[in-house]
Amino acid sequence: MSIDDESSSTPMLRIVRGNPSAEDVAAVVAVLSAAAAQPLNHKARKRSSWSSPHRTLRQPLTTGGWHASAHPR
Repeated sequence: MSIDDESSSTPMLRIVRGNPSAEDVAAVVAVLSAAAAQPLNHKARKRSSWSSPHRTLRQPLTTGGWHASAHPR
């Protein structure tokens, strides 16, 4: 595929409303090109223990808590 083939194909970006300057179009093209160039990383990150949902749950109550606290382990 040559450069001429690419220029004769349909445009990748079409402005349908407004009158953007050349700088505006260049900024949009730069942002879209950078977003397309970055590989998508869909690997799940390991969740920190600080953000774990079980931390929001109350711990179960045990019977004899005051009594057990008086005896060293």
